[in-house]
Amino acid sequence: MSSEEYVEEVPYAQRPEWSDMQPLELSEGVPVVSIQYFANHKEQLAYFRAVMAKGEKSERALALTADMIHRNQADYTAWEYRWQCLNELGKDMSCEYEFTDPIMADNAKNYQLWNHRRKCMLAQGSSAAQRELQVAEDALRVDEKNYHAWAHRQAAVQAYGGALWELELAFSGTTISK
Repeated sequence: MSSEEYVEEVPYAQRPEWSDMQPLELSEGVPVVSIQYFANHKEQLAYFRAVMAKGEKSERALALTADMIHRNQADYTAWEYRWQCLNELGKDMSCEYEFTDPIMADNAKNYQLWNHRRKCMLAQGSSAAQRELQVAEDALRVDEKNYHAWAHRQAAVQAYGGALWELELAFSGTTISK
């Protein structure tokens, strides 16, 4: 099934793994402007607020962050909570490529995505630098003005230096001369 096909969501309230969690509705008082959410998004946000209020860092919380990010790829809070869950659970950060690569293919100018990948790269150490430089290069082939891809390359070079400086100088020179 392609990612563009509609998949009916099972409400969190009907999922056995969430039966012990009381959703936390947003209490915003009298809003100046009311944001209209779809019912399933509103429910998802209520469970996300409840998880954060409890400070729960679990597999189900990690899965919830994935749902949140797939609904809104620019949700900084969901990305940050995902990062916290990954760390708390001791996850191998290289496994995040499976999660982030499709998002990158959909929107290579997503700041939150690049920030998350940078943190994962730094957590993995220098072994991740070449892969991340290649990912950024691929994004720059599509759009040479992708600021986030350039910044990501700089983060890798700055963190791991050495021969990467020469590679970056050559890459930048070639790209500029096009």
